[in-house]
Order: sequence, then structure tokens, then C-alpha cells
Amino acid sequence: MVPLQFIRTDLSFFVVNVYNRGSSERHHTVEALLQAQFPVTSLLIIGGDFNLRHRAWSLSSQPQYAHSELGEQLTVWAASHNLLLLNDLDQPTHRGHQHQADSIIDLTWSAATDTFASYDWDVSDQLRFGSDHRAISWTTDLIIPQTDEPELDLGYRIDPEKRKDWTDTLNALLTMNPPPEAYHCMEDLDRGADVLIGALHAAICEAMPPRKN
Repeated sequence: MVPLQFIRTDLSFFVVNVYNRGSSERHHTVEALLQAQFPVTSLLIIGGDFNLRHRAWSLSSQPQYAHSELGEQLTVWAASHNLLLLNDLDQPTHRGHQHQADSIIDLTWSAATDTFASYDWDVSDQLRFGSDHRAISWTTDLIIPQTDEPELDLGYRIDPEKRKDWTDTLNALLTMNPPPEAYHCMEDLDRGADVLIGALHAAICEAMPPRKN
């Protein structure tokens, strides 16, 4: 399970990628997901290979599978987190071998919130590159909360003709105070971001003409 958090000033959301081993292995990943503590107000998109069957995501063209106990736990957990299943139940995500039937075992869940204005979910055989799992793609439109904060004005006018001066200044500043060569921890990321933001700001102040009021 790989959770990624995306943050901007007025919005934060998680995208969680899941791979749960098949029935011959213990379902450590789903068990970990059920214990995960996401913020109550967080926006979530969870997707991946769950290797679980449940009537809630059985193909509409096939008899509904008997669900597993863990699959039932997953549906209860998803409901408690206000998650919607985005899968199209007319579209299998896994192609069966020999006498196996096609099925849905790759799931995509998303927070049921007005922040995600709309969804586009699709599967493709062309992009699976020999895998027995079909490629899944999804997109969503975000409604960004409106704020009353004024736009930041640094007091300088961005002049395209000053591009070379700005680039030379930025390179000189980063040479004098370079960011970390490698990033091994959060402190390295914070320092690299501070160095880059500081250099960008300083280069604008030095190379660009002041804005005239």
C-alpha cells in the first residue's frame, strides 16, 4: 500500500495505491488499509488490485459471487469513510485464464464529496501490455474552495526580455547556496524547498524591474 498526499494552500487529498496478494497469501495489505487512520475530513481516492470478490462489485453479466469475510469488511469500511465505488460493473478488470471467467478484482474508490465534481473511469485492453489485468484510468474535476485572500504581489513586473538575467541570477544563487544533492528524509525535502523558493524570490527581486504603481 502506497499512500500519497497532495497538498496545496486550500486543498489536501490522498491517493492510495493498493496491491493485495491473492488467496494463497494472507491479505496483509487490505488488513493494513482497514486499520489506516486518514483524517476524517480528508479527500480520498483508493485504487489497485484487491484480489477480493464481493457481490458489490460482481460483473452485472455474471451470477454474483459469494463474498469473503474480508470483502465484507472492506465494503463496511468504505461506507464508514463515505467512499463510492467508481468501477463500471459491465467492465471486467481481470481477464480469466482458460476456464476462468473474467472478473472485477481491481477496484477504484473515491470520496463522496462535492469537491470532486465529476469522474471519468475507464478500462483498456490496449494498455495492459500482456498482463491479465486491464489498464484502468480515471480522471476527476476538482472544485477548488474559493478564498478571500488577495493575490500575492511581489512588487515586480515579469519582463520576458529579462529572462537571461533572471536565469543567470538564479543559477548563481543556487551555486552559492545549493539544495541537497540527495533527499533521504523530510528535513532534506524541507531544506530543498526553502532553498529553491528563496532563490526564485531573490532572482525576481534582483533581475526584474519594480512594478510602477
